[in-house]
Amino acid sequence: MKKITIISLFLILPLKANIIPSISLPDKLSESKYSVRMLRIDARIDYRVETPECKNVKFNDYFFLNENIKDLNDKNHVYDPEFYPITLWSCSYSREVYDVGEYGSHIQHIVFDKNKNIWVIDDDATKTNNKFKPSVLYNISSVNAQGFLIIDENISEMDKTIYEDDNIKKKFYFCMIDGSHALCGAGSLIRKIDNQLIDFTPYILKSLESMEIGVN
Repeated sequence: MKKITIISLFLILPLKANIIPSISLPDKLSESKYSVRMLRIDARIDYRVETPECKNVKFNDYFFLNENIKDLNDKNHVYDPEFYPITLWSCSYSREVYDVGEYGSHIQHIVFDKNKNIWVIDDDATKTNNKFKPSVLYNISSVNAQGFLIIDENISEMDKTIYEDDNIKKKFYFCMIDGSHALCGAGSLIRKIDNQLIDFTPYILKSLESMEIGVN
C-alpha cells in the first residue's frame, strides 16, 4: 500500500516541461508569440478516437501566427488546430504505446527504457542495413504529459499518399502520454514558403512541450 501511495503522488506532481536533447530556436520563432489551439473530439481534422479520455487538448501553436489576432496570448481566444503540420491525430490507450513502441523506418524500433525512464531507439536494428538514414528521437515533457517525437527522412511512395505531399522530405510521429491514455499524431515537417524550404522541427517540438491533455 505504501508503494502505491508513493507512485500515485508522483503521478500527480506537475511536470517540468522540457525537450531532450535540447534544441536551438530559429530567429523567427518567438516563445511569446503563438496561437492557442484546442483539439476536440469533434474536430474538423482527421482525429481517430479509441478512447475519449484525452478529452480536449490545448497547446500553443507556433506554426502559423494569425496576424489578425491582436493578442496571441489571450487564452480566451482558442482556435481549432491547423491541418498542417500535424495531419493525423489519435487518442489511444497508453499501454498500446508502451507495448508496441514505434517503428521509424520500419527498421529502427523505439522502445521505452524503464530504467532510464526515457524513450530510446533500438540501434541494433540498423546495423545490418546502411541504406537507411538514422531517425532522430526527442523525449518531451509537457504540462501534464510525457512522450516522444521521432523524425524519419526515409520516405516511401506510400508516405506521399498518406500525408498527401508529393514533395515530403521529413515525416514525424509523436505520442504524448497522460496516465492511461496517449495523444499521438503524425505529419510532414518541411514546407515550401516564399520559395524557401522551411523546417518546422523546432516549432512542433515547442508546441508539444506546451501541450495539456484532458482539458475540460
